[in-house]
Parts: sequence; C-alpha cells; structure tokens
Amino acid sequence: MDLFEGGMRVPFLVSWPGTIEQNLTIESLVSGLDLFPTFLELAEIPLPTDRKYDGVSQAELLRTGRGKPRDSILYSQIRQFHAWRRGRYKYHAERMIPYGNPMAWRLGLSVRKGPWLFDLETDPDESYDISTKAPEVTQQLATELSTFVKDWQQNPRGWLP
Repeated sequence: MDLFEGGMRVPFLVSWPGTIEQNLTIESLVSGLDLFPTFLELAEIPLPTDRKYDGVSQAELLRTGRGKPRDSILYSQIRQFHAWRRGRYKYHAERMIPYGNPMAWRLGLSVRKGPWLFDLETDPDESYDISTKAPEVTQQLATELSTFVKDWQQNPRGWLP
C-alpha cells in the first residue's frame, strides 16, 4: 500500500533451467505489467492487437541479461496514478498520504502532501525532495504522468493493475 521505493522496490526471482542463465543478477526497472507480454513472448504467442499495452516484454533481458530495459515506470494504487519514474528521477504528484500506522489508514486519516521529486541514485530512500532544485525535471515528469493518464483514459482495455 506504499508507492515509495520501500513499498515497491522488491526482488524478482526467476528460474527456468536451460532457458534462463543461472545466477544472473540484473539491475533493471521491471514492472508487474511486464509479466504478461514477457510470458506471451516466451510461449511464442503474439500479443493481442486490440489494445495498447503498458507492459514491455523482458524475455530477452531474462534470457541473456541484456535487452531493452524500461526507461520509465508508472506507480499506481487502486487505479489512481500517483507517481512516475524516468531514469534516476521519480516524481510524486500531490495526493493524500495515509497518516500513522495501518489502523489509522482504515479510519481514513491522511494528509495532503507533494508534489515531490527524488533522485533515486543519490537518495533511494526518497528522503530529500529536490523539486525546487530541479524544476524542469519536476515539470517534465509531471507532464509525462499527465499524458500517460490521458492516454490510459482512451485505452481502458489496456493491461493495467
């Protein structure tokens, strides 16, 4: 229930003897949205063509450790789009943040916070907002998130959480 890196950055383990190299470690952006197109490609089944997909096949990355890595990733929660990452930077739109422990969340206790910009290379814990130090990056990522939301609204059958 957390869109900060502590709630989203998790390991992904895969084993497929004879297909996926053993003991391969890949440091790359991957989303749960990538699983559908990846599994279809590995099964040699084409993606249906009646919609756009937000996932990107990571089959080549899994097979060889090389491939076309994602350069951006969307962070959503209950069909609401709150954050966007491109490269080292992650933008969080202004939103209500649950306050306190999970019991307080059930009571609806929250505070309005953001927008924020974090440099995940130097601050992977998202502790220091740099939105005022990098306003052009903040605006670019805010625009990209807004554009994604508009595109999604025109593609409701897309593969989304």
